[in-house]
Amino acid sequence: MGNQIFISHATADDAVVKELREALEARGVAVWADSRELSGGEPLRTRVQKAIEQAPQFLVALGPKKLIGNRFSRPRSY
Repeated sequence: MGNQIFISHATADDAVVKELREALEARGVAVWADSRELSGGEPLRTRVQKAIEQAPQFLVALGPKKLIGNRFSRPRSY
């Protein structure tokens, strides 16, 4: 994963993030986005934490639903 961008986003923004990911990948940029990398039953927190630690670049995609949702204000620890 050494040359990847980690994209953090709300599930509600999956469609927009998919377009962003595809545009970046078309330009040769490797992208890690949980909506693509994870499948049901996987340990989400462990996989996300590892991906964040290994990614040299981190992008936060904030859509309108994330900004007005109550989850945005809760602190996260990884």
